Formats: sequence, C-alpha cells, structure tokens
Amino acid sequence: MPRAKKKSRATIKRKNEAGQYDGHAYLNTDGTVDGEKLLEIVRNAPGAFSLILLNAMIEGNDVAPEYHDAAVEIVEGLSDVIIMATCGDERAKSQIKAIEKLVKPDKFELPLSKIKELVERYETSPQLARGWELLRLMSCLSYFVEPLQKDRPFSSDQPILVRTDVEESDLVKAVRDRWKPNTTLQSLAIRTYLEHLQREGITDGDETITERTLKRDLARVREWEQRANEDEKINRGRVQGHSLSDSPIFWCHFSEGWKTRRRNRAASKAPEQKKKGQTGRHVKEAEKST
Repeated sequence: MPRAKKKSRATIKRKNEAGQYDGHAYLNTDGTVDGEKLLEIVRNAPGAFSLILLNAMIEGNDVAPEYHDAAVEIVEGLSDVIIMATCGDERAKSQIKAIEKLVKPDKFELPLSKIKELVERYETSPQLARGWELLRLMSCLSYFVEPLQKDRPFSSDQPILVRTDVEESDLVKAVRDRWKPNTTLQSLAIRTYLEHLQREGITDGDETITERTLKRDLARVREWEQRANEDEKINRGRVQGHSLSDSPIFWCHFSEGWKTRRRNRAASKAPEQKKKGQTGRHVKEAEKST
C-alpha cells in the first residue's frame, strides 16, 4: 500500500482552523491520531480483530493471497446486506440468515451436499460473463490504442492504431503483435480473449466459442443493459471503465464458473477420448497383422 503523505504543520493548522477535525471519531483537533479512541473503535467494530489477524496471516504467506480478495468482497458485501436489512429489505434479511447457516453448517445441520450445490449450480450466465469480460478487456486495451480517425466520434467498431507514446512493456508488445490493418477495439479484444481462453485450456480442442459467439455475447449484454433498471445494475456491481470516447465503457461484476464447468467437462472426456484412441490403434495393428 502507498504510504500516506506526511502533513506539514501549516496544513494541519489550516484544516484545524477550518474545523475539519472537530468531532472526528479518532482524530484530535490538530489532526493527530487519538490512539485510545481508535483502539476503542477497533474493539467495538464487529470482527475487526479477526480481520486484522487474517490480514497478518495473508501478509505472512500463511494464507493463500487469493483469499485476500475474497475477504474484501465478502466483508464489503456483508456490510451492504446488513445495511439493506436494517432498511427493511426482505431479500437482505434472508441473505443474513443464509450466511449464518453457511458459516455454521453443523449448528444448522446443513449438509455438505447442499453447500456444494449452491457453489456449483449458481453462476453468472456464460453469455453475460463473457460479454462483460470482453468489455473490461476493451477498457484495459483502450489505454494502449487510439482512433485511426481522430476527427470523428469514436465507437468500438472503428479502426484503431497502437499508441506510440506509451511506455514499452510486454502488454504493449502483445497489443502490437495482435494489431492488423483495420483492427477495431472490439476485434482486438475478441482476438486477445480467444487466445486467452485457448491458453487456459478452456477452448482447447473445442471451437464452439468463436468470434461470432463473442459478438452474440456482446449483443446479449446490450439487451440486458436496455432491459435492466438502475437498481438491478447497481446490485450487479456496475463498473465504469476507461474509454476512447465521451461514452464510458461499463460492465458488471460477474463470476467465472462457466470456465470451471468447461474444464471439468474436458477433464471428464479425456479418459474416454484416450480409450477411443487406444482402441483405434489396436484395430489398425490387428488389420496389419492379418
């Protein structure tokens, strides 16, 4: 984490004169930290010491780093759910009861099979997940490209060029390698995404996900955007990304369970395909011997 900049006495004085620290939860009127107040807040904050301990374990490599992101999402989400339940939201009230049962399954006699069913069954639809991942990728790529025609409004289906004023890196080199004449931001993202899926073994030997598939996924996202109201978009976790035009690129939080399912299906088919290959080889050997 970046360190906070040290405040000069003049800065602290100006802020104090403006009354900025008056009545602050844990800062004195001069902007310094009141350790006793801060400690009292930590003592009373639900789960604060458990989170501090968990963070220390993550930093000490005693806990896998990916659980840090999971902890952030769970804690922030739980806070939102509790606030919504306090405001009378019925779904939030049910969510709190469900969370209690998930974290104390033995208390509520919740079988492991039901937990696995919840984990494996409910995911973002593959079409929306791929569409939103593509939009996020387009937003990232837009830092390294620019419109070919700068005198007209930009859209993702217009030709682009790789910028020459960005610092050289592996990512910039990869963008440059994938660029071709008449490449658009959308086609660059699709080309990059298909290569990523192949490297991950998600489309290895399976060409059912193609450029046409991904274009349909983007159309599915546009349909959802038009149909969904603002509350639904907020609840999904709408994110505004970087764009080459005045219209920002938006996507929503999504899960990637469809990738896991594809890998599992491929793994389950592997022994059968291997067996067929061996059978075919034995047949050929038998034919040669006769």
